[in-house]
Amino acid sequence: MKSFGRKATAQRLTEYERRRAGRTNVSVSGSLDTPATSRSVVLVDVSPTGANVRGTDLPKVGNFVKLDVATSTVFGTVIWCKNGNCGLQFDELLTKDEVALFNQAHKEARDLEMESWSDQSQAAVA
Repeated sequence: MKSFGRKATAQRLTEYERRRAGRTNVSVSGSLDTPATSRSVVLVDVSPTGANVRGTDLPKVGNFVKLDVATSTVFGTVIWCKNGNCGLQFDELLTKDEVALFNQAHKEARDLEMESWSDQSQAAVA
């Protein structure tokens, strides 16, 4: 079972290696938890090495976190915070399939918003 904190064998990447990992822009709501608190966030982008989340009262740099989005859960560390966003470095690299799950959640959320907007537009016309 995965838990908060780094594994002794967790692979740490240099800044250059993290930046080489392709990012997928998404906009999906989720939960960011520390051992003491939980808060709602929006996942802004995700890569195999980490993510950018937006929210209020975000944890400080160095805090261990658990990110839950749709059916995915990942563990990591806050590595930067600025202007209501924070960057996470994952404890373990995500596979392409795991990144695809975040992208799929984004597409499903976007499709639901489009259907809702379409329904409202039809009601306004009638």
